[in-house]
Amino acid sequence: MQSEEEFKIVLRGCDDVKVEIDAKVCEPSEFLQNQLEDIENADVGEISVPKVEGAILELIVKFLNHHAEEPLIKINHPIEGDTVEDVVKQEWYATFINELHEKVVYKLLLAANFMHIQPLLDLVVLRIAWLFSKKSPDELKALLKFEGLTPEQEEKARRDHPWIFEK
Repeated sequence: MQSEEEFKIVLRGCDDVKVEIDAKVCEPSEFLQNQLEDIENADVGEISVPKVEGAILELIVKFLNHHAEEPLIKINHPIEGDTVEDVVKQEWYATFINELHEKVVYKLLLAANFMHIQPLLDLVVLRIAWLFSKKSPDELKALLKFEGLTPEQEEKARRDHPWIFEK
């Protein structure tokens, strides 16, 4: 097997799109680290990522490549600031996450969670929190599928998440 510095792997998404990545930038992903342990004696290994589309894998590779050069500074909680840029002072990361369409952000959330990429997950959750803050209560109810609840479900939702029902 080549040294980790020279080792390239191919990530294959659920849509069979393949994306190449240097093994050395995979450290933030517990999923990829575990998969790399299983790849031996190969110039190029392939890792199947069954729950992630190729287009999302490309974003993940872009994130991991940049993270290897400039790690994301930890996002503190509670979040203080009105915009992503108020919280994330690193321009590349703020631009990266802000340029994504809302539907892509949700897919990236699922992928970062599946692949256990904590810095990316933190960044995506920040963006989603910002997106939620800009939605009306009715938009949030629709997005979170709170419409059509039984009276018991609505009562529980009102108890557990009163902010969604505020006007």
